[in-house]
Amino acid sequence: RDLQEGDRLVLTKPLGTGVLFAAEMQLQARGEWIESAIAQMLVSNRAAAEEARSLGVRAATDVTGFGLAGHLFEMLEAAGRSARLDLAGLPVLPGALELLEAGIRSTLHDDNARVAQYIDGAAGEMRRELLFDPQTAGGLILAVKPQDETRLLTALHRVGLDAAAVIGSVGGEGAPAIALA
Repeated sequence: RDLQEGDRLVLTKPLGTGVLFAAEMQLQARGEWIESAIAQMLVSNRAAAEEARSLGVRAATDVTGFGLAGHLFEMLEAAGRSARLDLAGLPVLPGALELLEAGIRSTLHDDNARVAQYIDGAAGEMRRELLFDPQTAGGLILAVKPQDETRLLTALHRVGLDAAAVIGSVGGEGAPAIALA
């Protein structure tokens, strides 16, 4: 299926594994941050995918090495659509923003940030930098009809994806781009 204007974008897991494990390699991460990241990484995407399928999700992708921005941009490009993201709505692993603020980045971060040319808004904000953080065992981006958003979130929370959240919406046809709010 394809993305449609108005579809809600749902992210199933919090972001930040790339920066957290980069910090861990530099002995800059707190133990509880790494424990939290590992706990999220161990949550399978299978239940989320099954719930998404049963609720008629239009499109989906996983968030891995290219970060949220890279994978979302691929979805948008394939559909000839744009998106609007709510940075404040992004679920974030404990410690990730603090580490980004301290200047710590994964080695893939800068490569992932090449897609920034298609992103409008919030330059310099750490939540924007999270968009380029490569994820290990990251969540899914799911595009769902607006009327199914609540049912999907309820189902995702029921299967243990407590951080699942609506992070934005799909825009109209045209050049793929991501606007930040």
